[in-house]
Formats: sequence, C-alpha cells, structure tokens
Amino acid sequence: MRTYSRCPVISTKLIVISASVFSAVLDYSYLGTNALEVALELGCDKFPAPEELPRLWDDNREPLLAYMEQVHIGIKGFVRNNKGHAMPGATISVQGIQHDIITGMSSIC
Repeated sequence: MRTYSRCPVISTKLIVISASVFSAVLDYSYLGTNALEVALELGCDKFPAPEELPRLWDDNREPLLAYMEQVHIGIKGFVRNNKGHAMPGATISVQGIQHDIITGMSSIC
C-alpha cells in the first residue's frame, strides 16, 4: 500500500535545479511556440492522498475560477487581409511587450 507523506525534507539545491529546468521548459514553450502554459502547484505533495482532494478543491476553487476568467482580458481575433482571407505568418507586435506573436494556419479563418 502506498504511504503519503507531508513535505519530505529536500535539498535546496535540488529545488533550484528543478525550478530552473521547469522554467526553461515553460520559457521554450512561450518563446518558441507562442503557447502560454501555466503550472499550478498547491503544495509539496505531487500526489496528495485521495481523501485530501475534496478539501484542496474547496480551498482553491474560487481563486482558480477567478484566474481562468482572466482569459477574457486582452486582444483576441483574427488577422485577415483586405479580402477577408487569413494571413498566416503575420507578425503581431504590442508596444511594451518584448515578444512578437506570429500567426499560424487555422481552418477557422
């Protein structure tokens, strides 16, 4: 039977290395593919005990939903030419943000 622990003692060096590697993956995803990924961690237990899940959900439901509502903030839409056709490969730049976005192909456009 599996045992569940509460935050075992780990080396600070291991945490720093792990955070650096994980951050590098998220950075590559954003800078290399324009995909913005978010990782949420609620504690040090990667796999909390099943009986803890309802409490974790209740404690974090409202903040998580509030965070998800932020998707409605910002600029959204399609890049089209004067004939209404999609423009794959168009560069979108926003003043004050040092990361351009390149449009991709989409069957929706």
